[in-house]
Amino acid sequence: MIAPQNLQAQATVIGRMLDQSGFRATVEILDSTAYSKRTLLSHLDQPADKQSWDIALTASFQALGSPLLDLYQWYAIDGPDDWVAERPELRRLYEQALATIDPGKQEDVLRQMDRHSHEQAYLLFLYNPIRLYAVNRAVRLVPYATTWTRLADTSLTDQHWSLRKGDSKK
Repeated sequence: MIAPQNLQAQATVIGRMLDQSGFRATVEILDSTAYSKRTLLSHLDQPADKQSWDIALTASFQALGSPLLDLYQWYAIDGPDDWVAERPELRRLYEQALATIDPGKQEDVLRQMDRHSHEQAYLLFLYNPIRLYAVNRAVRLVPYATTWTRLADTSLTDQHWSLRKGDSKK
């Protein structure tokens, strides 16, 4: 398995999980330039099927819109990191998801895409939270799905020290 430096901790954990599952995993941590040369199809020094790694760990950050469709386009449907071969069913589902306006129906198609990717071992999506919020109990924080820190909808309750009448901050 290869991974960029910013995913060293995750690569170590996944490598150990693979070892515990009976696979012999070796983890190679690369700087961003070396990682790109080994994973971007346009930068390879030899054909894709001649690469020395089996798993390339990468991170994607959630964007607005439909992040899952973006990930599939980038990593499986003609994007710069498209390592998925022979994927007519995945492409059909992707095009169906793009053509679906109803959010519930689109989510159903995305679940089908995930099942298909899992069954074919194309991609494995791992959840890795990138932000942790900690606030006083007297603060109403509304975290955003994109994990961006926005305080527009954050407010204080009457119990917050700054709003209590007759109570001074110590």
